[in-house]
Amino acid sequence: MDSIILQTGDNTVTDGDVIGRLGFAASSETGTNARLVVAKIEAVAEEAFDASNNATEMVFSLSADGAAASKMTLTSAGNLNIGGELQTTNIGYTDGDNAMTIADGGKVTFSSGFAVGSDAAGDILYHNGTSYVRLGIGSDGQVLTVNDAANAPQWENASGGGGSGSMTTVKSNGSQVGGADIVTLDFSNEFTVGESPDTEINISMAAAQTAITSLGTLTGLTVDSTGGIKVKNGDTSAGFIEFYEDSDNGTNKVTLIGRTSTASDLTISLPAYTGTLLCSAGTHTITASAATDTPLINKGAGSQSATLQEWQNTSATKLLAVGPDGGLEIPNNVVPSTTTNKLYQEGGTLKFGGSAVNTDTQLSEEQVEDFVGGMFTGNTETRITATYQDGDGTIDLVVDDDLNNYSNTNSKFVDSNTTGGADLVSAVVVCTTAEYNALTADATTLYFIKD
Repeated sequence: MDSIILQTGDNTVTDGDVIGRLGFAASSETGTNARLVVAKIEAVAEEAFDASNNATEMVFSLSADGAAASKMTLTSAGNLNIGGELQTTNIGYTDGDNAMTIADGGKVTFSSGFAVGSDAAGDILYHNGTSYVRLGIGSDGQVLTVNDAANAPQWENASGGGGSGSMTTVKSNGSQVGGADIVTLDFSNEFTVGESPDTEINISMAAAQTAITSLGTLTGLTVDSTGGIKVKNGDTSAGFIEFYEDSDNGTNKVTLIGRTSTASDLTISLPAYTGTLLCSAGTHTITASAATDTPLINKGAGSQSATLQEWQNTSATKLLAVGPDGGLEIPNNVVPSTTTNKLYQEGGTLKFGGSAVNTDTQLSEEQVEDFVGGMFTGNTETRITATYQDGDGTIDLVVDDDLNNYSNTNSKFVDSNTTGGADLVSAVVVCTTAEYNALTADATTLYFIKD
């Protein structure tokens, strides 16, 4: 029978709800942190509870500086998740006849061996960067090497010098040699290493050659005394070098072919990693092999930030460049000696043929004022005078105030020419509203109410 039951008061329990909690705190301390709950053990729902579901985990919380926070969780599946390090003198695991022990210092002991696919004699266990994997024992005569990617060991057949075999036969010009002759081979003649035509290695050398650095001509291939290699076809065609794919990638190749005829020697110097490709003097043209081919493509990296292409003079001054986003970069103050039909930038101004290129399509305030002012200046105005003041950008309008210049028939204005009749105003009266209301209105009197 349970001695203490902590029961939630919630009517429904959903994932993450705390069902019960035990908290630990000091009672007589002072200060903010000293009075906080420093440890908790909580039962937390892992799912919504119903008639057949009540998965629950235990959460253990501790405080280091402040409120208690979760440090370890025991799930309903029995998995123990620890937020920090698991520190112990010894870890032992036992499951029937299988056992594993991690002792102090990190030594791991397996009572029944460590199986990674197999426990065959001669197997090698290595790490592939993700986990430990097994390399089975090789065959007789094989040697352990590193693969082409240089990230894993592999077995392969010995290719000369491996194993415990011995050199059985060395022939020079068809005659077997031995003793000291095997130690010092005469490179001036043909020699063969092997026992039979199926296994022998035959190396042919030209006469009078005494060192590998000067082999002479081997069917169009010449290695001179400076270590250079010369490739000659032997007829009127050009020499060529072929670079094949790795043996397991097929037979595709890259072929470097010399021209059959050149006006003079052409020298191409390969650059350092960040150097410059140099060609001998002359004009060099890249020509497409077909009209549908693009002669040259400069392709940037995935996050290209430097210019894709750049032209410089002999002083390494940038003359023109294509930016990483394809925009054309024209450096400032790099002015050509002759500017006719040339686009360049000088003093921050873009120029063509010596004149500034107008790239501003928006009128200035002064331009707008001059344009509007011109609409008033020099026109015909009636009874009004319009004057554009260029100094402050304003327009002065002056109305004709001489009533003699107006037609009374249209304006009903009173002037010295008014002779009477319906247009005549005989008097002007200034009065208050009360005074106006007490008067008898007269059609020929003009009233001004001052309030």
